[in-house]
Amino acid sequence: MILTKIKRGFRLKIKEIINRIFVDKTDSTFIQFFRSLFVGGVATVVDMGALALMVEFFGIDKIFASIAAFIIGLGVNFILSSFWVFKKAKVNSKTAEFVIFSIIAVIGLLLNTLIIYLFDEYVSGYAIFGSFIPADKYYLIGKIAATIIVFIWNFFARKYFIYNSNDSDN
Repeated sequence: MILTKIKRGFRLKIKEIINRIFVDKTDSTFIQFFRSLFVGGVATVVDMGALALMVEFFGIDKIFASIAAFIIGLGVNFILSSFWVFKKAKVNSKTAEFVIFSIIAVIGLLLNTLIIYLFDEYVSGYAIFGSFIPADKYYLIGKIAATIIVFIWNFFARKYFIYNSNDSDN
């Protein structure tokens, strides 16, 4: 009898935690950050999948395809972020929300490009990883660094400029 009550209470607590993390609207920066990691992963898979599909199956130019794939990934990221990650936008227009979201993403894209360029052109010359990583592969280290930096930029810029972080009605 007591064991049954404990199990029931435990299941209810787990369900409450799962709902808080995955279902309920929230202003919790930690939960929003976690959800953004998931959304970013989904958008990245969509972006890379669209790029590969356009280039490999349809023979579309790599540069044009990468721009189109970026836009598709941005759309997926916007939809998931605005309906699942963040509780409420500061602006009342979905169009304005998307424009600001896109500007932040383009700044992120520029940061990404700059960081990869710096690693490829400058950091590679210092051979800070010795012979462990060849100089012509430093762009990959730059991509890892850029991914982390741009993710943090995108999350906090979106939270600050687009979505209410101090909304009192939970």
